[in-house]
Amino acid sequence: SACAVAAIFCLIPRQEEMPPPLPEKPTAEGDGAIRQLVIAYGLFGFGYVVTATFVSDMMRENSLLRPAEHMVWLCVGLTAVPSVALWMRAGRRWGSGRSFAVACLLEAVGVALSAFGDDPWLLLAAAGLLGCTFMGIAALGLVHVRLLSAGDSRRVLALMTASFGIGQMVGPLFGGVAYDLPGSYAPPSLVAAAALVAAAILRLPLSGSRRIAGIRRTSSGSRQ
Repeated sequence: SACAVAAIFCLIPRQEEMPPPLPEKPTAEGDGAIRQLVIAYGLFGFGYVVTATFVSDMMRENSLLRPAEHMVWLCVGLTAVPSVALWMRAGRRWGSGRSFAVACLLEAVGVALSAFGDDPWLLLAAAGLLGCTFMGIAALGLVHVRLLSAGDSRRVLALMTASFGIGQMVGPLFGGVAYDLPGSYAPPSLVAAAALVAAAILRLPLSGSRRIAGIRRTSSGSRQ
């Protein structure tokens, strides 16, 4: 980790080399879009952390899954390595809001898979979907809120971080209580998957409306 920090320090451009800010910033959605994204980010924190906290125990408590327990976090780690670069590329191509929503839906599939079956491949697939999305979603959310905010974005970044932290704290507590009632991780996992779907829905309509608005502006300019 220390060597990686040194390498990153050398790669950070000097202040005069920083690229100019992007041509700012969609204002039609305003504060409402930012509020929805803050809520979606908290739902993401809640949704991913239930599986991240309990996936090892899911495998350990089931004799059919136990032989693959040592592979689960290896699977998460290997799929996480390229995830941020790939999702940032997706964000540049399709928009950070739409990419955020798609990544949340993929992660919801992984979280839901963890609730079903005694097949270790299902759990490893769930771990892979968790690994390839959770860091990308975290990065896309912060990029997207900066694009939505006008002026200094530090306040909205703080709100995003606070919302995410609340979701991360509530998730394991809820998961533990929900497991104790029926003795199964299926109920908390399905609730977590639903939270991720809700996070995606909060971004998809606005992403589409922004694209439509852009098309209309382009068409209007062409007619003029």
